[in-house]
Amino acid sequence: MANNEAIPLLIGTSNPAKSIRLAKCFSSELFRFVFPESVSEENIPEETADTHESIAAEKAKYWSSKGSGFAVSSDGGLKIPILKDNWNSVFTHRFAGPNATDQDRINTLLGFMSNYSGDERSAYWEESVALGYKGVLFKQWAVKSGMGRIALEQSGTKIDGFWAASIWVFPDIGKPYTELTENELNDIGDPWVDIKTSIDLWVNTEGWDQISIALRQ
Repeated sequence: MANNEAIPLLIGTSNPAKSIRLAKCFSSELFRFVFPESVSEENIPEETADTHESIAAEKAKYWSSKGSGFAVSSDGGLKIPILKDNWNSVFTHRFAGPNATDQDRINTLLGFMSNYSGDERSAYWEESVALGYKGVLFKQWAVKSGMGRIALEQSGTKIDGFWAASIWVFPDIGKPYTELTENELNDIGDPWVDIKTSIDLWVNTEGWDQISIALRQ
């Protein structure tokens, strides 16, 4: 498909790590990426839903209404079983307070985990990606990563916009998420690898027909 025929797809996030990953999930030959700075960001809804799927869907509906076409958004968080009701993955970005920095979040979570060791520090990531079209949820995917652990200390390598990655370690590999190779990401069940695989399958089967029908209506 020629680039001037590509479908505009608004990447509905201002988070740099998510923006890169969402763009990778969709074929650049089929879609032409548009970013939030090109549309109005007025009245961005607060994240009030209680699941990653619901939050991602609300974001996709919002951004697709602003862009008057297709938009993709996501929501995800760190699941830490040992903390039970003392931790909610929905608040992974917000748990340390509205003005917290990434370093504040890292320090606070390491403090929460200070009395735990070994498998008690187990943690995995849950991510949902939603595709919206003109204010309506069009398609959605949800995945869980393989199990890692909260590290005892943070890695010196960071991913801008993904603070948890520098303290999420995989003992069998001996590396934090921030230092994993592409093959190692496959080995640990990286949620973004799995989501891209699911999206590719959908686009190459019934997805493209569904998109084409929507555009003709």
